[in-house]
Parts: sequence; C-alpha cells; structure tokens
Amino acid sequence: LMVWRKADPGGDRPSERDGHAAVYDRASKRLLIFGGRNAEKKRLNDLWAYDTVADKWTQLSPDGDKPAPRESASMCLLDDTTAVLFGGKGQGNRLNDLQFLDLTTPHGAWSQPVCGGTVPSPRQDVALCIGDGKKLFLHGGCDNFIREDMYALDFSDQLGVPSYPPDIYWVRCSTR
Repeated sequence: LMVWRKADPGGDRPSERDGHAAVYDRASKRLLIFGGRNAEKKRLNDLWAYDTVADKWTQLSPDGDKPAPRESASMCLLDDTTAVLFGGKGQGNRLNDLQFLDLTTPHGAWSQPVCGGTVPSPRQDVALCIGDGKKLFLHGGCDNFIREDMYALDFSDQLGVPSYPPDIYWVRCSTR
C-alpha cells in the first residue's frame, strides 16, 4: 500500500506557483524546481532545491546567465551532473531554448549551448526525457497548435567533456 503524506519542510519556501519544471538530482538527493507562474500570474526564473534527507528548501543562485522567466517549461536529467531545461512560455512569447544546469556544485551553473539542425518550434508543455543511450527526446507540446512531432539530440559523444561544444544538432524523428 502506498500512502501520501503532506510534507512540512523547513527553510525558506518557494512562493506558490504552477507551471514550474522539476527534476530529481539523484547524486545530491534533492528535488529541483525552476520557474513557473506565481499567484499574481508573474512568470518566474528562480531555482529551488528541496533536500529530501534534511527535509529543507533552499533557494539556489547558480552561476551563469539565468534562463528567462517562464512557465510550462520541461526539465530532465541528462546524466548525474547535468539537468536540461527546454522551452516554455515567456513574457508574451513561447521559447525553444535549451539550457544546461551543471549540478557538480552546490548552487549549480547555467549555460546555453548553440543548437543547429531542425530545431523544434518555440513551445511549452513538451514531454522531455533521456533514453536510447544518451539521447534527449522531445515530443509534442503546444505552440499555436497541439503538436505530435518528435525531436532528438544525441549527446553520446559530448558527455564527460568539461564543456559542451557549440554544435549540437536537433534531428526531427518520424512519428508515422
């Protein structure tokens, strides 16, 4: 039998929000949440960590350029040292940027690779995951229409390299 329980963590807490992205950092045993929209409908770009061992929230201040405020972005773990953030809805526009969050330091570091190939249109609410070795898969989402397309980025040659090269290429996958 699985049982839900309401947590009452310590520390400063993130503001009330929806549309935020989340990923679990296995190595540090923490849940990371990014962005979203607060009760006043303001889009956010803050990053919070919930330490599952200490039962405590902490606001993080990563190095690097922070991603623009957004809601409905998607996040997943690329490997044990890197989280990936894609797209979302920004201030008056949808986004199709890819952001890396280096998890090797307590507060992290943001970076944005230059991507080529068949880049997905700006969109929100995509399904994003890692699979098939070291490939990032993106499916669907919403731009002005609800999409059913699929894209992939292959990182198998880039992982383990201190910095990602500026030549990562999207490939559109056949869905039919």
